[in-house]
Amino acid sequence: MNNVPDKSDSDENQVDATPKTNPGQIEPIVGDRRQSIEDGVPAKIDVSIPSLRWILAWGILIAGTCFLHFASGKIEDALPFVDQAVRNIVTAIVIVIVPLLVMIWLCFYSPYWTVKIRKLAFLLFLTLQIVGLVVFGMGVELDGNLSPVGYRFPWSPPPDNQLQAITGKSNATIDLKTESPVDFPQFMGPNRNGRLDGTFLAYDWEEDPPKLLWKQPIGAGHSGFSTRNGYAVTMEQRGDQELTVCYEIETGKLVWAHGETSRHTSPLGKTGPRSTPTIHNGFVYSLGAQGLLCCLDGSNGRLVWRRDLFQEFNTSIAEDLKVVSWGRSASPLVYDDKVVVPAGGPSGARPVSLVAYHRLTGLEIWRGGNQQISYASPILAPYFSPQGTTDVVISVNEANVSAHDKENGKEIWSVERPGSSTAGANTSQPIALPGSRFLLTKGYGLGGELIQIQGDQVHQVWKKNTVLKTKFTNAVQYQKHAFALSDGRLECVDLQNGKRIWKSRKSYGHGQLLLCGSELLILAEKGYVALVRAWGGPESNTAKEGHVQFTSFQAIEGVTWNTIAMHGDLMLVRNSQEAACYEMPLRFRSAKP
Repeated sequence: MNNVPDKSDSDENQVDATPKTNPGQIEPIVGDRRQSIEDGVPAKIDVSIPSLRWILAWGILIAGTCFLHFASGKIEDALPFVDQAVRNIVTAIVIVIVPLLVMIWLCFYSPYWTVKIRKLAFLLFLTLQIVGLVVFGMGVELDGNLSPVGYRFPWSPPPDNQLQAITGKSNATIDLKTESPVDFPQFMGPNRNGRLDGTFLAYDWEEDPPKLLWKQPIGAGHSGFSTRNGYAVTMEQRGDQELTVCYEIETGKLVWAHGETSRHTSPLGKTGPRSTPTIHNGFVYSLGAQGLLCCLDGSNGRLVWRRDLFQEFNTSIAEDLKVVSWGRSASPLVYDDKVVVPAGGPSGARPVSLVAYHRLTGLEIWRGGNQQISYASPILAPYFSPQGTTDVVISVNEANVSAHDKENGKEIWSVERPGSSTAGANTSQPIALPGSRFLLTKGYGLGGELIQIQGDQVHQVWKKNTVLKTKFTNAVQYQKHAFALSDGRLECVDLQNGKRIWKSRKSYGHGQLLLCGSELLILAEKGYVALVRAWGGPESNTAKEGHVQFTSFQAIEGVTWNTIAMHGDLMLVRNSQEAACYEMPLRFRSAKP
């Protein structure tokens, strides 16, 4: 007897238990099971087996929770590179990604919609998200923390194009040669250090308010004012003209202007010149965002000489954007018979850190250093050597800080200061301190550092990445302390050891500081001006005790990154939209500038 069953008979008698799928039905996947439902009727889901849809849902919830903690700022000191801008970038990513993940879950892993509705919903969502990103991204205005603060339709003309053009022709003749104790002739003041030791402002601006002398529109740019003998000079962008402009301080009346056909714009750095002109012995020296260095006759604004740094250092506008993405920002340093500016060079070539020209003829005198440039301005500082004491030029470069012989540009010492002029840039000014010490500050996770120079040797006194996190603002020194807007919040640091004395809870944004006597005059990023005590006494161990803001008022509107200028009791402030002059109430003024 053959016990082997007949295969053909068995196959014919076997009942197919697999359910048939009719047209119009869909088969959602649940774990490892397939279940048919009619079109438009949700299936009954077996949730006993974990599925990818629930894993995604829980992942989104966990990611959102982690993000809320991340954005809270509680881990700022633990992770110094996590500043407000980084948190805002993460916020933007989450705003884009989380809805996308939810939509993917709804369209591909949830049982609630039919195939047709899922496809239409997903296509509509993607279209709206892409259009929203393009339209919003091209027109949104960001502050220094990358927070949206305004919007302009991408097809509307830039505000500076809507201003009246300035021809630059003027018959006026003024005196920018006569000096006075109240002059503010260059970037960050008479000594280029953000200090006016002889100016003491009144504490109560409600009882004795600042008096507005004038307020008017101005061209785009981050340039500040320099003043001499009743006149103020700045740079601004109007259309395709990059202008160096002179105004009467008390009236705001235009005196003269010199224009160069040049226009710099970058997505995050905005439009216009960045450099503040320098007034010296009757001449005005200005550096445009695209490397045009001009010497102007201060009496009428006429061009004396011009040097094109891009041409002289074998680069171009397009090439320079690859290495110095946000435009030339340094303010010319003028001393003796020289004017010194950062030089630079194209990617892949050997750059030049500094170049010196004769201030009267524009002829090149020397070149110094081989580091790519940053956004800081060179300064003069004392140098003690066995041969005696002299001044040297200090240059904050892309990735280090160097000292150069002021007569020939030869490098004397350097110290590493990591950075890139396309991201995480060095922008803040060094502060020269007694005892051959220098305070260096920077955001982007680097923080503050104090170095001491002995001959050509550099010794680190302290370095802390949790303090003095300045971005495009500068610290100032008063007595034994440094004060800075550290990622927007005012901070007091002990210069001896780098210890934080206090840090304000209040944020001023990436504004600017000017030390007036024993108080800090702060031009906040939102355009208001505040007066704060520059105090780091032993009782000031908390923000509540240490941070004392006496008074404030709204001076101008809009994102404000430009430095303040004081001409006696007259305060000049500006941004890329408007400029204003206020007569400030004084407690008293000493003879010391």
